[in-house]
Amino acid sequence: MLRCVTHGWHIPCDYSSITPLYKVKSKYPAVLAYSDHVAKELDKMCATRVLHPIAPSSVNFYTPINAVIKNSDKNRARAIANVVITDQASLTRASDILVSQGLAKIKIRLTTDHTATGLNSCSYSPAFSYPSIADALRHVTPGCFMCVADIERYFHSYPTAHDDRGSFCIQYRGVSWCYSKCCFGHTACPYYTSTFGAEYHRWFTYIYRIPNSYIVDDWFTAAATLALCLAQMRIISNVFESCGFTMNADKFKYGQQIVFLGILIDSVSMTVRFDPISAKSFRIELEVYLNILLADKHLDIQDIRPICGKLNWFAELVQTC
Repeated sequence: MLRCVTHGWHIPCDYSSITPLYKVKSKYPAVLAYSDHVAKELDKMCATRVLHPIAPSSVNFYTPINAVIKNSDKNRARAIANVVITDQASLTRASDILVSQGLAKIKIRLTTDHTATGLNSCSYSPAFSYPSIADALRHVTPGCFMCVADIERYFHSYPTAHDDRGSFCIQYRGVSWCYSKCCFGHTACPYYTSTFGAEYHRWFTYIYRIPNSYIVDDWFTAAATLALCLAQMRIISNVFESCGFTMNADKFKYGQQIVFLGILIDSVSMTVRFDPISAKSFRIELEVYLNILLADKHLDIQDIRPICGKLNWFAELVQTC
């Protein structure tokens, strides 16, 4: 793991066996549909060196890019802002309404289609599981205070080895770029970053003696007093900052009622319940998927996995009631 930090992650992949599975253009239609947000995100990735310019002669192949909005965000826009996101204008309008109500804006995530290039099928990607809501609940005591925080640009904080970068390339504004950090769309990245997450969890548990739980880039802690709770999260934040990550203290969410993984945890009444906004959004999401299935169409595996994860959280909560 230390070598991955000092030299970059050498991605386990049989590069000699890569064969394209299907052909697509360099950009999916969504990239044009949300052009303003996409351009800002790409410019930011270039400025922060997540994307490096690379000589075309060093490119093994180009990977098509896509712009993805989480279904949960689309459904938040429908349920709360009464906006169906279809293009740049509707995306901006929905975000403005949500932000005016003190809610998070709609985010655009740029993904790379390594399935099309054949890289995903040749990459080592073992099965693994994320922590559950139960890991957080075991730290909750009557009347305690809780705090939730997230690491900014988590995937884009992990460097990749120079030898691999020729296989992680895109074209943007007539220039060839390679990913120098982990990218969304590569099958092994969630497993890889979660392995580090488990290591950080051990640090905070056994070295700092801080009660904590996490899932990917979201972290949770709890304590008997608000001062101690915030002090614990500041230690977590300082450790991450010292490792090169960013955790914005202004975005810490804390109190005796807190939403974590879409579930409202209340330490005063010692109850857990579904956050109304998250539950309504998920119901709309399930209705969309049900209509797809009723039309004799299939769901992509990339959609099925997060659905199963959410259903597991809901089922776990219901079974405890």
